[in-house]
Amino acid sequence: MSKVQRLKPAHKIYERLLWDQDCISGTNFVIGYEDRFLGIMEATREEFESEEIPFHRVRYFKDVDTGQHIWDREKRIDLITRNYVLI
Repeated sequence: MSKVQRLKPAHKIYERLLWDQDCISGTNFVIGYEDRFLGIMEATREEFESEEIPFHRVRYFKDVDTGQHIWDREKRIDLITRNYVLI
């Protein structure tokens, strides 16, 4: 029986997007997060940092150029660390 790997947490993915040169540059992604009253919202990196949105509200990271979700909590996608998570 194989172990199910855990999805990397949002704060680790965020750090990797900011500092790893092999990933998307820090300006080419948006963060999808859940607002308590408005539902799923998107923010740029600058908006995310200035509004101080907690990481437990992050639902996905999306590549602006392609529109592809590169990390998605609900769909269990992690293209950043190439760590595919089996459900």
